[in-house]
Amino acid sequence: MDNWVKSNRGQMNLSHDYTSKGLKATVDAIDSFSTKLSNDNWESQKASILNVANQITINPYSTRHADWVSVAFKKISKSIEMLNRQHPTSNHLIHCLCIFGTLRY
Repeated sequence: MDNWVKSNRGQMNLSHDYTSKGLKATVDAIDSFSTKLSNDNWESQKASILNVANQITINPYSTRHADWVSVAFKKISKSIEMLNRQHPTSNHLIHCLCIFGTLRY
């Protein structure tokens, strides 16, 4: 994940590919912990986030992107929060948080 961030920093543009790839990479990172995630709703949340990741690349001029991405980030945040609550000693979650933060740049 760290390599992905380093190689893609500063790649945001109208196509939204950077944000889409970032959402997918973050879902992959969280998904690697999904066996530890005691949340029956994760698969649904994951599908919703991945849908947003795909949807924002279809029409670069849509005015809904910010709304969709905001919802996706909130779902990611809640999933990371739940993982941290359930497994407070898992250092790998810090990487998820770092990646999540880099999507703003």
